[in-house]
Amino acid sequence: MILSSPSSSALLQSIIAPSTPPHPSLYPATCSFFVMGEPQSVIVDSLIPVDNASPLFASSRTNQAACFSLIEKALAKLSGASFKNLVGGNVAESLYDLLGVGVEDLHLDDRSQPPLSPANLKTLVLSNLLQGNLVGTGNIDTSKPGQELPRAKLGIRKNHAFAVVNATDSVVTVYNPQGHDDGYTGTGGTDGMGTLSMNWKDFHSCFNRLQIAPLSVKETHPNRLQYKREWSGVGGCSNFPGFRKNGVLVVDIEPGNELFLMMGQIDRRGLPRGERAGGGDAGVSYDEIGITVVELKSPAALADRLFVHKMCTPERYKVFAKTRSFANRRDNTLWVHEKDIKKKTTLGIVFSTFHPDVRGDYFCEVRSRHSVADSAAWTDDVQTTELSWTGEFPASLKLSNLKGATRCAVYMRQTAARVRVNPSKGKPAQPEPVGCWVLAPNGTVLCQPSFVKATESSTFVDLTTLEGGELTIAGRYFKGAKGGEVTVEVMVEGADGGATLVKMDEDVDVEALSGQKKKAKTKTKKMKAARPGFGQAKKTLEGLGDMYAGL
Repeated sequence: MILSSPSSSALLQSIIAPSTPPHPSLYPATCSFFVMGEPQSVIVDSLIPVDNASPLFASSRTNQAACFSLIEKALAKLSGASFKNLVGGNVAESLYDLLGVGVEDLHLDDRSQPPLSPANLKTLVLSNLLQGNLVGTGNIDTSKPGQELPRAKLGIRKNHAFAVVNATDSVVTVYNPQGHDDGYTGTGGTDGMGTLSMNWKDFHSCFNRLQIAPLSVKETHPNRLQYKREWSGVGGCSNFPGFRKNGVLVVDIEPGNELFLMMGQIDRRGLPRGERAGGGDAGVSYDEIGITVVELKSPAALADRLFVHKMCTPERYKVFAKTRSFANRRDNTLWVHEKDIKKKTTLGIVFSTFHPDVRGDYFCEVRSRHSVADSAAWTDDVQTTELSWTGEFPASLKLSNLKGATRCAVYMRQTAARVRVNPSKGKPAQPEPVGCWVLAPNGTVLCQPSFVKATESSTFVDLTTLEGGELTIAGRYFKGAKGGEVTVEVMVEGADGGATLVKMDEDVDVEALSGQKKKAKTKTKKMKAARPGFGQAKKTLEGLGDMYAGL
């Protein structure tokens, strides 16, 4: 695939070059790869395993170029010093390792998207090749993992990688990296050494995936931010209440800009078998990862932008963009296209696993057409004190020791929903709309409830005029319902004296204090109790090790 690029010579030289002293005598070659977002060099000797004088593993088609064997040897050295660890993987992982650019994985058979016609597919492929991007393809079928599957149209082997090496208005040419035709029955012709030609209609019916390495982004999106991060056992995707506990990268963006986002986790091929998330001989498996970009429904003041993005409960945001799915693979990417950025806005970028309670290291990258570095900041930069209480509603809580505090957030999460339907009919319990009153020490109403029918909701409180003291938080169900179990969490920024949260001995009659019972806002969005996120996330098992075993 790399050799089909107009800049193949430069690309190859960026991957392998003669070693500099003092290595040349023993280690004649130095290979450069990318690991967790950082370049890494590996030196190798010139000894190559052979069988009957031919390289046992990777080689050129004529056995006249040793560079491919040396690159493979360096990758094996990087992956636990074993060629066996290189079995499997996929095109996206390989291209990132070699070139340091995230790869876009397109599902041509995705039923959630408008179908792509042969003509549109041709335009897509030709456009990317013209830009100097690398394109891979394959027919992926995960219905029977580990089993031999019937061939696709024209004898194309399923779950195998092919490189798109050339294309014209009428013909597209792909290459089988194993170097043979492998039972291809198409009439477009072959060279007998794995180069297969076909028309666009046949290409459209033979393959259901495209992998695009957008090398052009290095020039078109030259501004790059990169971070190394850690999942600390909370979070998960927007299907889970812990979504708000993910670190959020907040950036300001304007029309004319465009983002290419990537995230990746530790390559597990070089780890001991028991640490590969499959255990034993199960091979390599990864946590499902994905990217969600959110936009607040109500713009936040500049001083509050990070704090409010820590409050990503469902009623506060809408999904601006997201990966197609949370995929079981090492890396994932997402475009935030220029056409979708119609006004100046602030976006929150969440790089997360599908499931909560995952721990591990990851890296993430933001490439942009115009720099967003001045506005980029993580919500983790906001230092807060977090408190919690769990019990039955209605309940009144006292939040004290707020000297120096500037703002706080009150979260209410139903941990055991009230049963509002007859359980004998097999219907699950539904969340009752909940909300809270927040009162100043003198009884002044600082916040009225906005009753939200969701598993969790949040309330923002500005404390800049409070001058220390304490708050009363009165949690209520809509229409005065009782029972069920609710967890109240409070996040306070800037409290000097160590804020505390305790239940009051007597429940506060907030309606009588405020005199505003009839003015309480109501909002009862229809949302699934177990899935509070907007634009529900999906997870997939794509990208597993044996899917592209021929690479």
